[in-house]
Amino acid sequence: MTRTVAQVQPYPSVEKMVVQALTAIYGDTYTISTVLPDQLTKVAVRVQRISGSGTNIWVDKPIVEVDVITSKHVSGSAGYGIADDLSRQIQADLYNLRSLPNVNGVVCYSRTIAGPRRIPDLNEDTFRFAATYEMSVHA
Repeated sequence: MTRTVAQVQPYPSVEKMVVQALTAIYGDTYTISTVLPDQLTKVAVRVQRISGSGTNIWVDKPIVEVDVITSKHVSGSAGYGIADDLSRQIQADLYNLRSLPNVNGVVCYSRTIAGPRRIPDLNEDTFRFAATYEMSVHA
């Protein structure tokens, strides 16, 4: 008797999915990546998986933090409002990704855990708004 074993596929990278989706929406207006550049030359959006686990062999439930970061030398005195507004727009964008195929997989849902909220920085010229999301993704 021959026994067949199911082969589990790796979960898609939620960081890649979100970076690609936001880049498709905003183009090169902002720096959108998982790692910030050494010097900010425009508003930056950082996407990082900070936790989460798979619920079964098909669906991953990552916890993702999305930071919007700018400074007075990039955005002037309007930086606070720019970071605040963009973080709330990204929240809506993540909700709107539901069921849309992405190169790496599909977002089933996105739920806000915390934020968008201002995160104080030691450098008072920097404005950082962060939001934490629970997402559900599959290949």
